[in-house]
Amino acid sequence: MIENTPNKNNYSIPPNSGSGCWTSTPLHATPDKPCATQVGLGTTDRRDDLPLGKRQCVGLDQGNNPDTSNRSCWGGKGMYLAVIQDVGLRVPPFRCIEGRVWRNLETVLMDLSPLLSALEDGHEFGQDTGTLAMVREWIGAADHKKQRRWLEATSSFVASDDCYRQLKSQPAVAEIAEARQALTAAPESGDVALIVRSSGIGEDSLGNAQAGKYDSLVHDGGDILETYLKVVASSYRPEVFVADAEPMAVIVQYCVPCRFSGVTMSYRRSDDNT
Repeated sequence: MIENTPNKNNYSIPPNSGSGCWTSTPLHATPDKPCATQVGLGTTDRRDDLPLGKRQCVGLDQGNNPDTSNRSCWGGKGMYLAVIQDVGLRVPPFRCIEGRVWRNLETVLMDLSPLLSALEDGHEFGQDTGTLAMVREWIGAADHKKQRRWLEATSSFVASDDCYRQLKSQPAVAEIAEARQALTAAPESGDVALIVRSSGIGEDSLGNAQAGKYDSLVHDGGDILETYLKVVASSYRPEVFVADAEPMAVIVQYCVPCRFSGVTMSYRRSDDNT
């Protein structure tokens, strides 16, 4: 969980929004860019009547360098959620389950026989009891063809009832439950659904978008651990697996009921102010 962060906002607490679920802070004018020509998504100084040719992008830093030092703990999504919230854009309340939580669960001694029995060469592992960290190391040393088969089987095992039953009583799971409890206990939560979002460490970095390679799932209302495991299982996919990679972080967030959604693609790089 994110607690007592150096950011301007405390991300362990959903933003206090008064009458709404979340609020935004107006972007401030600068001498060379008065407010009338600034358009920030979701900000109160938005000018929908301003011709497109006269609209200007507002830099993320707003005069301050954004804090990007937490990528290794929160992953790409978590880091950028913190950044855009700091500059005043509206962000649905969220909790970040740091990657170390999954790292701890990977070291739990488990009965791996359900995984190994799904593989024709599962006996080569040499034992039925072990940890997912040991499986990760084993896969990393295998040839490409074997890696793919073992990763697909491991991903299915992590998302399975067998894995859930063996991990649900582990101390590290408490942080996952706390993330859900903190969001659903907020007065403004109402009947809002939660989405459990993958947040890969390298995700959304320059030249490494990784879009669509991990899962994000709307929580079905059962044990949040079950949804969490299904999301983390996607980090074992052959397309993204790296044996010594940092573990995936996970975001639990209000799921916004919307009429329209989309992705904006910029034509130029993000560092030239266009």
